[in-house]
Parts: sequence; C-alpha cells; structure tokens
Amino acid sequence: MLNNNAAMIKFDETTIVERNDAELISTRLGDDIVLMNTKSGDYVGMNTVGTDIWQLLTTPLPINEILNRIINMYEVDEQYGKEKLNAFIELMLERNVLIIKKEVTA
Repeated sequence: MLNNNAAMIKFDETTIVERNDAELISTRLGDDIVLMNTKSGDYVGMNTVGTDIWQLLTTPLPINEILNRIINMYEVDEQYGKEKLNAFIELMLERNVLIIKKEVTA
C-alpha cells in the first residue's frame, strides 16, 4: 500500500528519517535486502546501495549525514549523490519503508 501523503511530505538535508521497523520484516539475499510490510503484504527489494542506506538507518539520521556517508562509501560527487538519495527517500516514504522523525516546518 502506497502512502498517498508522501508526496506532500517536505524534507530537506536536516530532516531526520528512520526505518519503519514496526511494520517491516527484512531478509538479506546476497548483497541485497528484501522487505515485507506486515500490514499491507507489499514487498520492496533494495539493491546494494539501498541496502547500505538501510544498514545506516539502524538509528535515525538526518539526510545530510546519510548523504555524507554515501559520498564517502561510493566516491560520488555531492550533487549526484543528493539527487539519487532524495529520489530513494521519496520512494521509500511512498512505500512506507521510511518515516520522517523530524519534518521540515515551513
């Protein structure tokens, strides 16, 4: 089940995100991870980069901290990393895999 409110959620580099562990179970398949939402039955598969982000989020982190770690792990430039990370976070919010711990106030 998609989170219809995800498109309305604002986030920036200071937003803190966390895993939605209360609704998810996960298993590793090689270097990747597969998650199942226990409420909806939906599955989400993550590649190696997504799996690395998932592992970073064992504790809630601000997006800028995740970005810095990904830049260092994969040696990508900041703009590219930011674009890819923001797209990943947006998709994971839509799929109820991640939740906002501290939302941007405007």
